[in-house]
Amino acid sequence: MPKIIHKVKRGESFPSIADQYQMADWMRIYFDSSNLDIRRKRPNPNVLYAGDQIVIPEKEEKLEEGKTEIKHQFKRKKAKVMLRIKIRHHDERNLAGCPYKLEIGAQIFEGVLGDNGLIEYPISPSIKEGVLSFWLDSEKKGPCITWLLKIGFIDPVEFLTGVQARLKNLGFYFGPIDGVLNYETKEAIQEFQREFGLKVDGIPGQDTQKKLEEAYGC
Repeated sequence: MPKIIHKVKRGESFPSIADQYQMADWMRIYFDSSNLDIRRKRPNPNVLYAGDQIVIPEKEEKLEEGKTEIKHQFKRKKAKVMLRIKIRHHDERNLAGCPYKLEIGAQIFEGVLGDNGLIEYPISPSIKEGVLSFWLDSEKKGPCITWLLKIGFIDPVEFLTGVQARLKNLGFYFGPIDGVLNYETKEAIQEFQREFGLKVDGIPGQDTQKKLEEAYGC
């Protein structure tokens, strides 16, 4: 049987692609020998670029013993990925104890932030959107801040769209994610470079890209 070549669409990742092909373990695709080049090109399996090509290996057969003339039910194991969101205040104020509500598909998660500002839950890799609501006071009496989440829509950092998206999510950039190195984008890069002790030139070179990945988490 000829191998399937999957052309990546924006917002896809190895886990979400595995889910499309009803494969519970995305690492079977990621570590397949046919995908060595893409693995070198995109070392983070959650960050792909539209147009990347991935080989889908054949499904493995699994034998199960069972008595004859009896109906047996088999349930496909669904893959899960970990959604991680970190909230920080622009003036580094500790937000521990502030309540949040995260709506992902039909699921609703509610809680309060810890000292690290991290929110993390296992979700289906097919989920592409969510809504995060957050309050700056523990009693939810103040204004509610709401974000529409686009899950998986972050380009690799070597692309300017990936630089802009990370800067935007980190609070340095407020323009469109359009891949244009305009004045606003350069200003955001310079502000980021100043804060992290890099050479301030407004150019997203390798040092800036590396620090952006480090600060953003991917």
